[in-house]
Amino acid sequence: MLDPGVGSLTWAGTTEWLLGYPDRAVRNLEQAAARAYRLNKPFQIAVALTHGMTVHGLRGDFRQVAEIGERAVKLCTEKGIPL
Repeated sequence: MLDPGVGSLTWAGTTEWLLGYPDRAVRNLEQAAARAYRLNKPFQIAVALTHGMTVHGLRGDFRQVAEIGERAVKLCTEKGIPL
């Protein structure tokens, strides 16, 4: 089950992007990832990272997509997460 804080921040970030607030979107997604890391929940970290990759991609920040993607792939490979 996804932590309500991680889930709320993740979807808030995606929603902020859709509403036209890219800086807020990034901030919410960074907070979601930070919370997931604090909770030490690998699946929740992966969810936050993949949503973050999507928003960074929509912003055209492909360097960030690559960096976050590397972290996500490493985490998912180590923990056996099929995401």
